[in-house]
Amino acid sequence: MTSLPVNYSPKMVDLQMDGSKVLLSLTTGFLTLAAAGLRYLYEQHDLPHWARLTVSATFVLGALAAGAWILCMGAIVVAAKAFDLPSPPADASEITSHLNSRWALAVRSGTAALVLFFLSLATYCTTIALLFLVAHN
Repeated sequence: MTSLPVNYSPKMVDLQMDGSKVLLSLTTGFLTLAAAGLRYLYEQHDLPHWARLTVSATFVLGALAAGAWILCMGAIVVAAKAFDLPSPPADASEITSHLNSRWALAVRSGTAALVLFFLSLATYCTTIALLFLVAHN
């Protein structure tokens, strides 16, 4: 097997893929937990308008994070093809450029997914804390 001269290594691909798998599972678990908790809030209390907006923002940010993780994993799969070639292709420079751009997409979407996940988590925690403070005042 030959590999193309790309800007990343097989170890980086494995690390990024493993991290994406774990964080996609974590994001999905958080969305499930948040859905159960917020459904309970909807059933028990009349939520103010601001709370409904932040609850909606939690799910939108979480869904965007999950989508970004899936995009990241797809780009990693394409970028990993650089290490599975039986022989160097004739148009290696074009393929190398394409694979490097896929790797860059994987890194950018992974970063965006991480930011979106933590924004979703912060929105959820802030909403719960504010609802707790409003209920006890």
